[in-house]
Amino acid sequence: MVRKKSVNHRKSTSSKHVKKSKPVVKKVKKHIEPHHPDFVHSRFVKFLMYTILFLVLALALLVFFSPSLVQYEAPVGEEIVEVDSFLKMNGAVCTWESDSFSVCANVNWDGANNDYLKCGFGGEVDDRRMISSPVTCCGNVGDESGIKLVRSFLHNEAGEIYADDSLTVECKGKPKKQVTAPLPSLTTTYQKSFWFIAKTEGISSSSTDSEYIDFPGRVKSCEVVGKWVTQERNGGDRQTDYCGGAEGVFYGAGDLFEQNVFSDPGNFWWAGQNKRFFDPEGELHQGEGIFAYLCDEQYISGPRHYVKGKFTGFQTEQLRLDWEYFSNYPKPKVDVFIDLKCQIY
Repeated sequence: MVRKKSVNHRKSTSSKHVKKSKPVVKKVKKHIEPHHPDFVHSRFVKFLMYTILFLVLALALLVFFSPSLVQYEAPVGEEIVEVDSFLKMNGAVCTWESDSFSVCANVNWDGANNDYLKCGFGGEVDDRRMISSPVTCCGNVGDESGIKLVRSFLHNEAGEIYADDSLTVECKGKPKKQVTAPLPSLTTTYQKSFWFIAKTEGISSSSTDSEYIDFPGRVKSCEVVGKWVTQERNGGDRQTDYCGGAEGVFYGAGDLFEQNVFSDPGNFWWAGQNKRFFDPEGELHQGEGIFAYLCDEQYISGPRHYVKGKFTGFQTEQLRLDWEYFSNYPKPKVDVFIDLKCQIY
């Protein structure tokens, strides 16, 4: 039995019948640094914010610690007018007044039309407004001896202080309380007369001095009768020195415990040649031994210039008259004549 050989019919693998496959190529993505605009923008904003914050803080500190750098800006249409101003104090004098010290200082100043001056004594500012220059500020500084401070303040129309000045003056000579024995009942009358010239030198508005009067016994009390006559300071120039020839009288009395004087000016142009002649009424001055008002352009509203004095030394053989002169203008010389009628023992 003949077997047939099985023939495996396979498909030919020749190149004509084999379909070529395309080679597989893997795409490799290159690693490229990405660009992030949002990230860069965020860093820039933070830097800008920190810079602005630093500048704001620096400006705030500058304004806080340097307030003078802040300048006033006028509203639109308003013109800023700069005014040359100055303020200077000089010539302070301290005197004992009854039971306390009084300080007077001469002040020169200049400012705008509606500016005014105030003065302060002993830490308190006087409420009075002064608009003239030169002007004399006077105030009480207490009853304690020592160095006293006097200040002046220049105010604008709104009441704001834009200039100030100060000076110090020594107050001394506070009288001591005297303990004396009872005064004797037997006394004799003794009369004595004397005179002096009160004036000031240079640009000063005030001066002080003392006169000494000797007696042949201890002085218990005195009656005072006096007269004052003014002289021209500049040799009789009526345009600048109108106060020559003014006169008046005063009457007073004093002892160890008190003294008072009545002063009566005569008929004269006390307020200046451009004012009328008039005869001021007499006035009682308590605590003073002598008192004489002088010419003053503001005399009608209230005289400010004077020669005044006090007697000390009662119950001793020598009286002392401490006098004070004050006049801003016209600063006349003053002859003061005094007659004393005293009881001595």
